[in-house]
Amino acid sequence: TASINIQAPNHNSVGGLIGTNTKTYLKADSFSTISNSYASGSIKCSENCGGLIGASNYARISDCHASTNINGNQYLGGLIGSIYQTTIKNSHATGDINITNYMGGALIGYMENSSAENIYATGDVKAINSNNPNANNIAGAIGAVVNSIITNIYATGNVSGYTNISGLFAGISGSQVKNCLSLGNIIQSTDYSIGGIIGCLGTSSNSGQTTTITNC
Repeated sequence: TASINIQAPNHNSVGGLIGTNTKTYLKADSFSTISNSYASGSIKCSENCGGLIGASNYARISDCHASTNINGNQYLGGLIGSIYQTTIKNSHATGDINITNYMGGALIGYMENSSAENIYATGDVKAINSNNPNANNIAGAIGAVVNSIITNIYATGNVSGYTNISGLFAGISGSQVKNCLSLGNIIQSTDYSIGGIIGCLGTSSNSGQTTTITNC
């Protein structure tokens, strides 16, 4: 458990509990495990910043939550700033995000080759300047989802930004989502690709895999 106030506006990979969570290269199949952990407070940072973890690679995360308000540039998440090859279960975030540029979510900023189950966010995600063309991929839950699987997710916060703005996923490609709900409002958006659930839906450029959305 951590209660923090971090002022690091020029620093990357900042988290309420862990800055960077990554694998050990001693084993090809090694994963770190984080469970039953909590962080609260406030963070001012640059990129890859999260209420609990700044950036997570090759990890298994369960039963965690964060109530951390974040102010930063890009790749910001109420729980985790960005994840890769990470599994998240039974976790949530309640903090608000104020973002200058891109990839912001009340839960996760950027998600790739990962999976999540039973997750939710209640915080607002707002662009500091909605007329800034760089204020894109901003969402009530996850800024961008690539080649991932998500089951049982909801978000209730309000969102603002320039383009690719959504109540749940700002951008999603090559992924499968089942059972999702968005209850927040898009309070301001300047340009295009605005959706209650998804801002921009596409096919993964790497795998060619299409996106499937079920019961949303």
